Amino acid sequence: MIPQLIPGALVAYRDKAAVITGKSGAKLDLILENGGSMKVRPKDVIFLHPGPAANPAGLTAPIPVPELDETLEMLAGETVGLAELAALLFGEFTPGSAWNAYRLVREGKYFTGSPENGIGARPRAKIAAAEAEAAVKAEAAARRAEFIDRIRSGRLVPEDAKAMREIEKVAYGSGGSSAIMRELGIEATPEKAHALLLKTGIWTDQVNPWPARQEADLTIPDVPVPDLPAETRRDLTALPAFAIDDPDNQDPDDALSYDPGRDIFWVHVADVAALVKPNSELDLEARRRGVSLYLPERTVPMLPGAVTARLGLGLQDLSPAFSFAVRVAEDGTPELLEATASLVKVTRLTYAEADTRINDGIFAAMQAATRRFHERREANGAVIIDLPEVKIKIGNDGSISFMPIVSTPGRDLVTDAMLLCGEAAGRFAYDRGLSIPYTVQELPEGKISGGVTPAGMFARRKQLKPSQQSLLPGKHCGLGLEYYCRITSPLRRYSDLLAHQQFRAFIAGQPVLDAAALDACLAAADRPAALARRLERTVNEYWTLVHLSRHPDWEGDAIVLDNGGTKAAVLIPELAYLAKIHLHAGIELNTGLKLKLLRADPAGLTAAFKITGVYPVSSAFS
Repeated sequence: MIPQLIPGALVAYRDKAAVITGKSGAKLDLILENGGSMKVRPKDVIFLHPGPAANPAGLTAPIPVPELDETLEMLAGETVGLAELAALLFGEFTPGSAWNAYRLVREGKYFTGSPENGIGARPRAKIAAAEAEAAVKAEAAARRAEFIDRIRSGRLVPEDAKAMREIEKVAYGSGGSSAIMRELGIEATPEKAHALLLKTGIWTDQVNPWPARQEADLTIPDVPVPDLPAETRRDLTALPAFAIDDPDNQDPDDALSYDPGRDIFWVHVADVAALVKPNSELDLEARRRGVSLYLPERTVPMLPGAVTARLGLGLQDLSPAFSFAVRVAEDGTPELLEATASLVKVTRLTYAEADTRINDGIFAAMQAATRRFHERREANGAVIIDLPEVKIKIGNDGSISFMPIVSTPGRDLVTDAMLLCGEAAGRFAYDRGLSIPYTVQELPEGKISGGVTPAGMFARRKQLKPSQQSLLPGKHCGLGLEYYCRITSPLRRYSDLLAHQQFRAFIAGQPVLDAAALDACLAAADRPAALARRLERTVNEYWTLVHLSRHPDWEGDAIVLDNGGTKAAVLIPELAYLAKIHLHAGIELNTGLKLKLLRADPAGLTAAFKITGVYPVSSAFS
């Protein structure tokens, strides 16, 4: 053993003070400044003082250095050992002075070297530079501490906004870590970053981070739009045509006519395929997006606005269309008699306006045809689900409005007209070997259960599998159809546009895409379309919770839809919001509840409610 490394000697182990208490074989027994003990190799310690040293915990507090300047002068150009340095600095060589001298050497501000190889003074210029640097760091640390304190107290100043961008990146999902959140002891998740930004006032509740988190493309398509090609169009302007939709609809892509003399139901669709050719720049842009994105605060179209301006039905005096002539048999089976490029004169109506005319003339004839079709769907096992729905809109002033989507004769007429056109077109294509995208929905395992009560319909909806695109027709169990293709919304769904491209080419006797090429196009558009639909659901939930957070005293009705699991699912009809709450024992499905909001957290997409009343559902929503 090195003579100095004896019991009672003071050493440094990993820059911590330690005292040797004995020897175990080739290793030294140490007591550490934190009170612990361990065995180490002699080469792992640095000898500081022969001792006897007391408990090292009493040595770690720094002591004043009264003669620092004088010591630096004396050591200019010289080297000394640790014992001499301790004596020069503190007037004595003791375990305490040895430890504090060693601490100054390790600090590296005033001295260089080591106890083993000799210690010298740093040049004055370097000391001054180090002191200036330390002052800058100290000032920065103080400013940082003040900034962190302002975050904790919620008293940020305008200059803090730049530093908070680090947290905004986390909230948007583009930054996985945050030094600020780490200092605050907050996990760096998008939800917690969002909550912190709301708490500090950097964000208001009008900032919706979900599109950025899902990397949604919110840019408006900017692709050149060609002129309509010169071609012969069937003149159908003598038939009154009606585009029926919500008052704020900006992309009318379908309209209805009825020819009573021939008993033909005409469905006119915006002739998008006349402008958007397969694999053109416009086609590739629409394929990349998959669908138009409809958010409460904005709409992002699948195609440039110039396409809608030229082809939207009823936006001009005469509209180019691609029209489907369908005859609905007495048993409700639709048959496609003709598909043709056309010219139509369209009147735009709201659903409410259509409701007032539903029993008059052409509207009555159209309703009779769609009613036969609807009854056939029900006979084929269509799963009818009628649960409250709303359309959420964000005003220019940030206000949030909820508009109920109510089943009315006008809305039902349009829905069934689009479905019967899709089935007729699908059957027509299949019979002629034309490849088009069909929409299918497989039957769930076993029979669909659930009655006509709200809870029964909710149970039905949960059992249904997601619909899928296929190049072969198959049962769409939810709609009760066998040959169904979506073909009436080519302005906003790429699969509909593909179907139109195929139909247009086939009718004109031109080459069509084969099954492999069609499948590749569908696959490319399917993922962005699915992401867009998921984003729409999430964003609707976000704005619903923002609305609730703005109304902390909210009270309203709900109905129990499902009481399985740890929490029950209850629906708030006025918001079409599905909440999870704990139920009292004995509350059954379809029971009406009075709820009071306890808290709403838009950042975490959660809300909590208190039950204040229970009553039969028969009187809850009358």
